[in-house]
Amino acid sequence: MPITHRRRALFAAFLSSLLTVSLAGCIDPPNGSSGSHGAEGLKQISVGVPTIMGPNNSLIAVAQGLGYFADEGLAVRFVTTGGSAESVQSTLTGQIDIGSSTSEPIYQLAERGKSGEELVMVYNYLRAPTGSIAVRADSPIRSLGDFAGATIGADSLGSGNVLLAEGILQLGGVDADDVDFVATGTGAPALQALKSGKVDALSLWDTEYAAMEKSGMKLRFFSHDKIDPLFSTTFFVRPDFLKSESKTVASFGRAMAKATVFASENPAAALQVMYSEYPETRVAGKSLEEQLDTDLTAFRARLERLTAGDPAANSSWGRYPDGAVQAWLDFALTAGIVKKKLDPTPLYTNDLVPEYNDFDAQTIAKEAQTWKP
Repeated sequence: MPITHRRRALFAAFLSSLLTVSLAGCIDPPNGSSGSHGAEGLKQISVGVPTIMGPNNSLIAVAQGLGYFADEGLAVRFVTTGGSAESVQSTLTGQIDIGSSTSEPIYQLAERGKSGEELVMVYNYLRAPTGSIAVRADSPIRSLGDFAGATIGADSLGSGNVLLAEGILQLGGVDADDVDFVATGTGAPALQALKSGKVDALSLWDTEYAAMEKSGMKLRFFSHDKIDPLFSTTFFVRPDFLKSESKTVASFGRAMAKATVFASENPAAALQVMYSEYPETRVAGKSLEEQLDTDLTAFRARLERLTAGDPAANSSWGRYPDGAVQAWLDFALTAGIVKKKLDPTPLYTNDLVPEYNDFDAQTIAKEAQTWKP
């Protein structure tokens, strides 16, 4: 039987136990390369990501495999948290140094307003929305109002995409209590759940949908114009970590910016670095050319969000645009994700943006252009 859960119960329980639940069992290290882990003279840090390695996370592999982290003096251990809520929890408890997720759980945390449970967003990673709700092309669901009584699959019940989807539905007049969410995972299991009718829709993201469509599945999408100006995945830290380790955060952000420049210049090379660093991302029975064809479709969709607003031209890698967090808070309040107005000021910082962008982008671009397997 699939596990179902609604937003209010899920995140209320999560927020009430943030500092008492152990991380054991909810974070698994990636199976691939550890990059420069343990190398002498490098500062070791841990960074949490909600999902397993794939095209959506391939910049991590690029920064590892091409030595961008090591060049910044870092040995970075990436761990898969299994969801946005778990990323927030594990960062708060200090079990990882830098977390990442969509930002909805951070606003709910701020709404709770409990001392010692603060997080600061420090690097605007995915600069445009990636999430939406998808149905089969032949689905009887034709409007947001038709989702009442529907079952929607999500990668996990701790995913920020659950909150985003419920916010979209709320704006369409469908209350959270009128929809059930089930954990389907991603990739083939999620696709099969939709094909078989176990779920009426999916709440996933750009790279997942692109891969499904590449496989021949025809989808229709539902969103809302109020999410168009919103950013997606962001990196965050505890305030005390930012104060004591600002150089570390700046170094991490600069390495991720370099990786983004490389990947945007040569997406196929970025994916091949990922295959090398994380061999489990290679699909058994598929040739390199076949897998690249599929993965490039997904990754190019992701690159559009990674480079929205042309940060290369504006030297604004990692920057939250003016009003961006306020726009998120306005949406969160309207959509019922939070119940009261919040001050955006303590929730993010752009102080490290000049340091994130302090590198020779032309050198990185040339490296991408001349890269050989």
